[in-house]
Amino acid sequence: MIFEFNPHPDELLYSVLARFNLVSRNVMIGSKETVQDAFSSRTASAVYDLPTRLSILHSNLPVGTHFTPERMIQNLTLYRLYAPFLPPDRAEKVIEKMKMDGDVHTTIGVLASRIPFLSHMRYCHECIVEDCNQFGEPYWHISHQIPGIHICHKHYSRLLTSSLQVSSRENKHEFIDISQAITSGEEVSQDNPSEHERFLANAAYWLLRNEPPIIGLEVIREKYIACLQQEGYASFSGKVHNEKFMRSFVGFYGRDFLRSLDCEVIYKEQNWLLKMVRKQRGAAHPIQHLLMMHFLGLSPDIFFTTEIKYLPFGEGPWPCLNRGASHVGHATIREVKITRDYDTGLPMGTFSCPCGFVYSRRGPDRTVEDRSRIGEVKVFGKTWEKQLLKLSSEGKTITSIASVLGCDRGTVIKYKRILAGGVQEEAICAREVPEDRERNKRRKRWLQLQQIHPLATRKELREMAPKDFAWLYRHDNQWLYQQLPDITVPQKYSDTRVNWEARDQQMLIAATTVVEKELSTEEKPERITVSMIGKRIAELGVLQKHPEKVPLTIAFIHQAVETLEEFQIRRVKYVAEELRRDKELVLQWKIVRKAGLRPGFSEAVTQQIHLECKNI
Repeated sequence: MIFEFNPHPDELLYSVLARFNLVSRNVMIGSKETVQDAFSSRTASAVYDLPTRLSILHSNLPVGTHFTPERMIQNLTLYRLYAPFLPPDRAEKVIEKMKMDGDVHTTIGVLASRIPFLSHMRYCHECIVEDCNQFGEPYWHISHQIPGIHICHKHYSRLLTSSLQVSSRENKHEFIDISQAITSGEEVSQDNPSEHERFLANAAYWLLRNEPPIIGLEVIREKYIACLQQEGYASFSGKVHNEKFMRSFVGFYGRDFLRSLDCEVIYKEQNWLLKMVRKQRGAAHPIQHLLMMHFLGLSPDIFFTTEIKYLPFGEGPWPCLNRGASHVGHATIREVKITRDYDTGLPMGTFSCPCGFVYSRRGPDRTVEDRSRIGEVKVFGKTWEKQLLKLSSEGKTITSIASVLGCDRGTVIKYKRILAGGVQEEAICAREVPEDRERNKRRKRWLQLQQIHPLATRKELREMAPKDFAWLYRHDNQWLYQQLPDITVPQKYSDTRVNWEARDQQMLIAATTVVEKELSTEEKPERITVSMIGKRIAELGVLQKHPEKVPLTIAFIHQAVETLEEFQIRRVKYVAEELRRDKELVLQWKIVRKAGLRPGFSEAVTQQIHLECKNI
């Protein structure tokens, strides 16, 4: 029975039981008496950071105690340090294992980390003095036992190493009070800790004193990617510029500092830093997460309590740049459509004002002045056209009209003719007949296919795009045969071996291009699968029969393939955009029918449908 259980602020459960070990005089009887009183077992271990059997301990506390097992886990252990960086289900498992009895450290995943456990308990000299003055006794602080934190968050003084060796089997069943493990004559270091050390100490203490939400590894990764995109370390599609990112990270901290934390970054594909920004299968150490946050300019309270999204064009509303409108420069545009620029991979924003003026520009915006920049005018709109007619009726010259409306002379001349109904050539040209539109679209796709696969034969090209080939063969035969590569003459057998490493690189580039094109196209989407990619790059046989020969390509494809749910969400977005483009009402039943969704689709798809219906 534990008859005295009164924790001090920031005190370890280990320390509370160590003080009981003195008060109860168990220390005079034997080393295993306190573990027997606390856990009803003489073989229970005295664990300092993540103890177990807390349900048994609770049953041995005085009746009516408000220290439930959950409260002890949250306030008297290092659980809060690790929990925010675990998957929710695993965090629940940790709590259950701490309440009962289980291998908690393996469940958390810290055994796989390079950051070692503490070998000895540590303390702060100034805290010892303050604790004695305020409480009449010193005690072990939770915040002093964090691996990777070497200073006191309160006094910024170096933590001192006690004589209590927590990794020793000799002390496995014994709770040793701090008064038994420190020496009064130990010299205190006078060096000033760095700004990085202060941040880590304060950030770790914030985690211990608060209860941040457990948002899951994927949400954490998405927040990191959004910050990296904002800082220019990742592309619009979320691909991290590995070398630039790693060099900036190492330059920010310095190799010596990272080495002191056992967090050195080696410039190769697999290291702890790059694993954190990829789809995570295992949890990283909390110190590594705090290093990432500090590099990105975030504190844990901001990271866990604020929504972080990549906004390449900033937050709306955005200004209308219609020089023919009275509201020019006013923030009247509520939404921006962001797509990926095919040539550069940069975000492309399209801004549509209620006045009919539509313009676009390539992002991201770097300065305030960028918000007033036009890359290309998509539609001038009725308001602009009315102003052009008004200025023209007032006798203004073409040059002056162009100056007022912010366009060139040719644009003024063109629209004057169209609006006046004189020469309709431009309007006629603008209205392509459906067959011409279809021909141009298929020609463009065929030329892009040949650019991606310059060495492909006629047969291979035909197999990659059978529908486009058949249409062009029937309707544009002469043009098609002008573009086709020369007929290849069959060669005699050659014993030249395949350079699989080079072929893997070529296939990887081709597969990346296919995926990026599919995700950025405005055409009807096709689900990204191994078969789809293999057919488009004309290497399906290799992917199916010899996947071990092309490991880089296989790894990329496994990461890029879509689940049925992901593809359905993309189909929903495409159908909704098509309905808006055709000026039809975006209704749920229309989306479901046109997207070909069968009953039983997931909740995420349903939410996307509702979102598209609201986004009118």
